[in-house]
Amino acid sequence: MSDQTYVTNYPDCDICAAGDIKSEAHYDGKTIEGPWASMCDGHFLIHGRGLGTGKGQRLIVGDKPVDSDEDIRRRVREALEAGDFDAAEEAMGDGDPADYL
Repeated sequence: MSDQTYVTNYPDCDICAAGDIKSEAHYDGKTIEGPWASMCDGHFLIHGRGLGTGKGQRLIVGDKPVDSDEDIRRRVREALEAGDFDAAEEAMGDGDPADYL
């Protein structure tokens, strides 16, 4: 899982909404209290567990940029050198591994 994801618009912060306040959530992540939540910047700093697999993601409004084949090859190579096979698989997406090795 990447530490960021692309969305069409920001959801409301779940924690602010519990207090009848409306604010944009720029993060979706696991809280130190346990459950996952959409969180504004301030609540992510207080309640968030960080970014990455099992922790959370930064939300970015817009379309995900298209990576060039060379960018994908570089990320696959870096992930394999680090022994992170999940990251290598994520970098390849639906592509054929032979195309990136």
